[in-house]
Formats: sequence, structure tokens, C-alpha cells
Amino acid sequence: MDRTNLEKEVFLPGKLGNPKMRIEDDPRLDPRLLAALRNYGLLEQGGPLPVSVNSSIPDLIDFCKQAEKGWEEENAKIYAYVKPNPEVALKTVVIRGVDDNEIKLFIHRPKSADSNLPGILYLHGGGMVMLSTTGPIYQQWRDDLALSGLVTVGVEFRNAGGKLGPHPFPAGLNDCFSALSWMHKNKSFLKVSGIILSGESGGGNLAIATCLKAKEVNLLTHVQGVYAQAPILANAYIDKDPTIQSLFECDGYAGMDLALVAALTKLYDPQEIFTSDGSSSTTSIADVEGPYDYELLASDTGSKGIYDFQFPSRPVRFFNWRVPNGRGNCRALQLWVFHSEGYPASVSLQSDDISLGGARSISRVEWDADLPPGTQIEVQTQTGNGFREIRRYYLTNGSEVTKDAYEKAKRRQKGDIVDERIRDSSWSDWSNPHRLSGQSFQSPSPRQWLQTRVTLSSDDPGVFPTLRSLTFVANDPVITSGLNGYVFPREAALDSLMEFRYTIKPVSFSSADVGFNQVRIIMPAGGTGAELVSATVGGVETDATSLLRGDSLLVQLPQAAVKRDSVEIVFKTRVFQSPTVFETLVSSSVEQENTQGVLPDFVGADQVFVPEAVAGGALIRNISQSAVLTPNQDGINDSYRLRFVVVKTDVKPQVRVFSLDGIQVAELANSSPQSNRAQFAWDGGVGAGQTVAPGVYVVQIVVPTQARKEVVQKLVHVVY
Repeated sequence: MDRTNLEKEVFLPGKLGNPKMRIEDDPRLDPRLLAALRNYGLLEQGGPLPVSVNSSIPDLIDFCKQAEKGWEEENAKIYAYVKPNPEVALKTVVIRGVDDNEIKLFIHRPKSADSNLPGILYLHGGGMVMLSTTGPIYQQWRDDLALSGLVTVGVEFRNAGGKLGPHPFPAGLNDCFSALSWMHKNKSFLKVSGIILSGESGGGNLAIATCLKAKEVNLLTHVQGVYAQAPILANAYIDKDPTIQSLFECDGYAGMDLALVAALTKLYDPQEIFTSDGSSSTTSIADVEGPYDYELLASDTGSKGIYDFQFPSRPVRFFNWRVPNGRGNCRALQLWVFHSEGYPASVSLQSDDISLGGARSISRVEWDADLPPGTQIEVQTQTGNGFREIRRYYLTNGSEVTKDAYEKAKRRQKGDIVDERIRDSSWSDWSNPHRLSGQSFQSPSPRQWLQTRVTLSSDDPGVFPTLRSLTFVANDPVITSGLNGYVFPREAALDSLMEFRYTIKPVSFSSADVGFNQVRIIMPAGGTGAELVSATVGGVETDATSLLRGDSLLVQLPQAAVKRDSVEIVFKTRVFQSPTVFETLVSSSVEQENTQGVLPDFVGADQVFVPEAVAGGALIRNISQSAVLTPNQDGINDSYRLRFVVVKTDVKPQVRVFSLDGIQVAELANSSPQSNRAQFAWDGGVGAGQTVAPGVYVVQIVVPTQARKEVVQKLVHVVY
């Protein structure tokens, strides 16, 4: 027997080695799985396919709806036993996507865990064309993931078909990326330490695509890993690429006909044109660098069956084109790409983390550059105060384990121990872009560390900006060694005027220091009502003065310059959020621009916790109002007054007045300068000098946070 044929028969798995093989005859199949498939009637081979890649989009959409209904019915039978797990807390939030659409997220978290946990952004299967994240199989899977110690977020993304469609590419991808962005921005709310993208089948494809999109927009730091289970590869099933034979070794098993998968994924991109964004290829295929103009020539000139189509210019790295006709799918045999000279549309440069040599206050960003017409420079920044070290333990198979598991493992199983430095919680997200040299610094400051990202772009391939230098203008420290501080007490009551003591200590003393005699403490919620009680320098009370300016309490010390002594500032204010951070800065009246930040003496030393703000889910608290309004100018109840406190968010509340039949009669304005303490008044006016008619009216309070919208309604009686 020919050895090649022998090897093919012996070694090629599944239908690669035996095209007639049935799933029940495949020796690799677990008998338990075989029994389950037989029990649910999933071993029967289907008849002729009702649709193909040549079917029209309306026919594919119609089939997709019917197929989805069938899948849901089967899943309902198989997973009829599935109930919400009592050990898992489930929350649902509705967010706004990049397409200005609403996206529902399902958040599963183990009730037994209160600390930060790893986060999973889970994307369900269905070929990007059907099924819903509310299906029982996906609900159970998210519960199971949560019980393993993960915060799991399911995304109800738009499908290209089924009851959630038709929404072709990039709708589903945009929804998944919107969910990733929201999850990263709300890591503290979710109590997650990092984010892993995961999904199976179509969800596996979207997990990979979402990661690539994050890379494309320089947000790859949002993602700590990707776990894609059996991801669908668009357009890979019809062609049966011999380099990825594993895709086809189970073709037809359990009703999964790959030609049908290829037909349905056509809904995801009805144009059947796939292009890259110009990023570097990870394959051995040579790249053609963009941007460039191209023409694809494949047009019928007569006898050769050649077609000629010309497309608008666009920057691409690869191009996959299908030409549907009456004889089936034809592939373009040749592709001519005409590469023109010029500059790329955009280039992004990112620095390492830059030490500022202590807490420095950066005032502005400057650069020296040539900017021809049609070009632009954008500078973004991140700032933070430091890092923390974590130790990771790995087995020889590459899997990461806990320290206890590593120590219990056998010696031959133990792999590397890696010390990793990661950013602490003080680091900010990327700032808004600085587009003009000399613009005020947009990131939090003072901070000890800085990272910058510069984007150079051009609308004209013939010109490009030139950046010669980039300067961050920072002030010299008044205390070279730095200043540490802490606040006391560390716990406070909600919306209660309380005394706090902030202590500032120089790390060490130098006679060359300028010193400081001004202290600025940034007050929470605008600082209304904040006042200085006392100030001491070196344990001796001084005759300090204070001024409440904007959101800050400014304290002027009588000393010319404090260099080595501790300073204690006792003040009164209200707190509304937990934790409330008291950011503190010092300066000298002689060199006022030399503002220097005070760093926490220990982790959380500048924070005050408000247990009442954390307890319960309500955002709107401590509501008080007038019960009656008599707008007759007699000096009694002439004005309706409403007061309340907003916790857990800085979103501005909205207050409207409605009649009992639902007609809005007035919208009220907040007269309180404090963002968390609201105060509204209404004189009964409805515009044009008119007053409201007597009766009962509904006062509606709305706090529209990104996670949810909280609404509270109160009644007011208008009488004359």
C-alpha cells in the first residue's frame, strides 16, 4: 500500500481521514457526550441545505429567524432545569453604545465575595447572526463563571439576523467594544481587577475582533487577555483552506454543516468585502504598506471570463473579494494593488512611564512643530503616583496558579515565579487631547509619574507634520523631599457638617527649600459651607486666615515659610460619597506658581469613608420638600422648595413638574453650588408671566447615570 495513503487513512482525524465517518463512529467522542446527543436527537443528519452562500440576503434573514426559533426551542428542552443560582448576585444595566443605541448588560457576581475579582466580558455564540444572551445556556454559563470567582458581564449585542437583527457588521462589534469601554471605566463599580474577553463560536470571533479594535484605537491596556473558544472564521469554511484542516474534520457532526455556517455568516458582512486597517501582518505574507490607491481588475473582456471593477481608494493591508454569479462563487485570480508615494494618514507614538522626580504640578503642554495645512498634532497624557508589585506563579504547562497551589505542586510541575510591576489605583485614564501648544494640562496634577501619547495626522498624503520637541512645563517643588499627609477621622456621616483634621509632614528638611505658607484643600461637592476651624504649625496654633474659593478652602499661614514643621488644618465640611478624597496642595506666597501636591502618608490616608452612602442602592437620599404652594404673593408658602442629596455619582439631577395627566408644566433649576447637594425652588410660574392652576402636581427627580436611571416622584398641592 502506498505510504502516503496509509498515513492519510491512519492519522487524519474525523472526516479528513474518512469523508463518510459519522459522529457516533468517531473514536475521539466521549461516550457520555454521545449518549447526550442521542437523547436529544442531535445525531440525525440533516437533508439538503435550504440556503447557500448564493442565497439572497432576504432569504438568509428569513431562514435565520426560523433557525433561531428552532435552536431556542431545543435549548429550552435541554436546559429546562436551569434556574438562577441563589449564590450569584445578578444585576442588569443599560448603557449607551457608540452608535447611540441602548445595550443591556448582565452582571453576575458571587455573593460571597466583596473584594476585587477578575472580570470576564462574555460574548455568546450564534455566529453573530442569532441567539440572545438571555438564553438559559448562557445564563447558566455566566453563573458558573461567577461561582468560580469571576465577575462575569454578558452583552446583549445586536445580531446580523434573528430577532435582534438585521444589524450587519460592524453593529455587533461596536456593541461589544462599547461594553468593554464601559466595563473598564466602571472597574471600581464592578470591583474587578482586570478584564478578559471571552466567547465561543461567533462570540469567540467577536472577542478577538473586540481586542483588535481596542488595539486599533490604542486602548489595548483595557484587555488583560482573550479566551476564544472555537471562534468562527468568516469565509474560511467554503474554501476549506488546507492550512487549517481542523475546521473541517467534524463537518456535518450534530447538524453543524459548515456550508450552512458560511451562508449565515454572509449576513454579517453582506458586501463580502473584508479589509484590514493597515496594521502589520502577523503572517509570512508580505505587507503592502499604505496608504495607497488600488484598482482591482477582474472584468469580463469576452472569452476569458475576466471582470473589471474599480473601487474607491482606501488604506488596506489585505483584500478578500467574492464575485457571486449564476454559476456559483468565483474567486478573483489576480489582484493588482497600485502603491503610491506619500505619508500615512496617522501615526501614534507612546512613551514609557516617566518619573517626575516627586509630586510635580504640570501647568501646560508645549511643543515645537511644523504643521502644514491639513495636518494636526494631538497630545494625550496619563498621570499617577506609583506602582505596586505582584508576584505571579506559573506551572511548567504555562498556566498561572495561586501561591498555595504552586507550593503544593510537585517539583517537576513548578515553572517560573515572575514579579510584575503594575500601576496603582491613582493612575488616570487618557486625557482629552491637547491640540494647541501652550494648552493647559488636562490630566490630574500634581502626580509623580507621567505617560504621553502623541498622534500626528494628515488629510493630505503629500504633507505630514513634524514634531521636534515636546515640553511639559512643571513647577519647582517648595519642599524638595516631598510632603506626606493624612486626614482624620477616616469615617463620616452622610451630609453632616463635621470637623476634619488634615496633617501635613515634610519627608525631610533642606535649608535650600523655598518652603510654603499656603495650603489648598479641595473640598468635596463644591465645598459650600466649608470653613476653617484652626491651624497649627509645629504643634503651636497660629492666627491663620482662610478663603473659600470655588471648590477649595485656601488657608494662609502667618509664617513666612514652613520647611521642617508639621502643619495641621482643622476644617468643617460635608461629605456625600464613599470614599471622599481630600486632595491637598501647598504653595509659597513668594513663588505662587510653585504649587506642590501632598501625597498620602499611606494607602488611603487622604480618604474618608461614608458607610451610609455605600449602604443601599438609592442614589437620591434625604429628600425634604414643601407640601403646599400658594403663589399669591402673600408671603406665606409663596415658593415650593425641594432639597435632597445625590450619592455615588456626580451626575447632575433633573427636576420637572407635571400635571396629573402627564403634561410637563415646569423644569426647575438647581440653586446649590454643591454637585451632590441639590436645592430647587418653584414659584408656580409656567412661563409668559402665568402661574399654574390650583391642583395636585407631580414633582419628578431624575438622576440619569450611565449604569441606570433613578426616578423619584413627589406630590405638591397648589392652592390659592
